Amino acid sequence: MTEIYAHRGSKGTHPENTLIAFRECLNLAITGIELDVHLSKDGKLIVMHDDFIDRTTNGKGEIRNYTLAELKKFNVGNYRYEPQKIPTLEEVLDLCQSSGLTLNIELKTDVNRYRGIERKVLRLLKKKQGDLTVIFCSFNFKTLRRLRRLNRKANLNVLIKRNLKPGLKWAKKVKADAMHPPFYMKNKAEAWETLYKTRYWTINKVEDMRECFANPNVTGFMTDFPALAAEIKEEMERAETDV
Repeated sequence: MTEIYAHRGSKGTHPENTLIAFRECLNLAITGIELDVHLSKDGKLIVMHDDFIDRTTNGKGEIRNYTLAELKKFNVGNYRYEPQKIPTLEEVLDLCQSSGLTLNIELKTDVNRYRGIERKVLRLLKKKQGDLTVIFCSFNFKTLRRLRRLNRKANLNVLIKRNLKPGLKWAKKVKADAMHPPFYMKNKAEAWETLYKTRYWTINKVEDMRECFANPNVTGFMTDFPALAAEIKEEMERAETDV
C-alpha cells in the first residue's frame, strides 16, 4: 500500500527537523522520514528547512553564515517542548541508522549552491547509512545531475513546484526513480503516475490521505502527521480484509 513519509519528522506535532521529531517517527508504521540539508559556514551538513534560521529558532540570519558551533547555540522548539538544538545530518543518521526506515534527503540547493554538498552527503552515507534506505530529492535539477555523476545507483527524485514539463525533462536526463509534485497539482500529475513513481507533498487532510491510499498509482506522500496517516492506513487495510 501507499508509502508514508514523515515531513521534516513529525512536523505537525513536534518542532520540525529536530531529533525529537525524528525520534517520534522511529516506532511508527511508516515508510520513512523526509528532511532537508544545508551547509554551514565551516562545511558541516545541517538539517533545517529554510535557508534562514529566523522562523524556527531564536536566532537570525542565514545558515551559511554560521559555523556549526555557532548554530548549536540557537534553540529550536515550540511551546509544547523543551528547546532543541539544530541537528546535523550525521546526528540524524546516528539516531535512525538501525531503524530500517527510508530517509528522503532533500538537498536545499535551490537558493544557495552549497558547492560540494552532494559529495559530502554521499561520503557521510558511506560511513553512516547503516540499514537505512536513502533516496534524494531536490528542486535544483543540477544537483540531481551531480548526484547521478557521483553515484550511478543513487535513487533520485525530482521535486516539482509549479511546472511539470521541466521536471519530466530532467527526470529523463538523470534517470530519476520518481516525481515529487505538490498535491494541489494532482490533476495535472495523474498522467505521470504510471510513468514514474509519484510521491505527493504535503498531505495533512484525512480525506486526501484516504484518496491516496485508495489509488494504486500513488506511490506515497509526505505528511506533517505521520501517526495519523499510519492509523488511517491501518484502518483501511483492516476494512479490506474484513470484506
